[in-house]
Amino acid sequence: MKKVYKILLIVLVILIVVFITFIVYFNFLYEPKFIDQDSPVEFITYRNERLGFELKYPNKTYYSLAIFELEEGGYDVKGGFVLLKVFEFDDYIYFDDEYSINCNGSYKINEDVRYEMCRKEINNMDSVEDWRVWRINIVEINNEEELDLYIKENFGSSCYAGERNPYIQEGVEQIKIYGDGLDLDHTLCPLNGGYEMFYYPEKSKLIEWNTGMERIFWGNKEGTVTFDEEMIESFRFID
Repeated sequence: MKKVYKILLIVLVILIVVFITFIVYFNFLYEPKFIDQDSPVEFITYRNERLGFELKYPNKTYYSLAIFELEEGGYDVKGGFVLLKVFEFDDYIYFDDEYSINCNGSYKINEDVRYEMCRKEINNMDSVEDWRVWRINIVEINNEEELDLYIKENFGSSCYAGERNPYIQEGVEQIKIYGDGLDLDHTLCPLNGGYEMFYYPEKSKLIEWNTGMERIFWGNKEGTVTFDEEMIESFRFID
């Protein structure tokens, strides 16, 4: 019996060491891939056979807090391009930057802002799991009753499928949700932000996602180039 306890203790210690190593690596040692700031943005086709769809996304996007450097008086934070990654879950996927920057202790030196400390926080499955914007959800919908129930449960009890326009892919409908017409303080259909919804009745599949209050994927510092529309228009169900 003592031998069994000893083996279990050794296994437990090994698991703890592996877990600590994982945490330290991804939070302190892991370095995101180098991104050529001057190279043109390239679009990649993401194809998921299991979930049954594909779309194109940029390999990198502009982020206002992308690079930090230790300057005289503290850390200086600059904008730049960051690698865009796809996080895959069982019934949805999520697009997000490879990392974000967290800085503490801001102060001014002349007209420049400096920080006492900055660090990169690598995005992973845990950090993006509960986020909503650009989380692409895939659902099986077999009839009109299930469609109406899904919309009410996920958007609001007074929401329903309004406009149903033919999409550029044959057999696919692009759905616009209608509500009760009340303001956000009183409505039971609080559509506060953009969304996309595509329904393929023949395949019994619905795909929808929240696109946010504004554009998410930027292509330059000036904010005159975005990739959101191109990503949306590239969406296709896989037959």
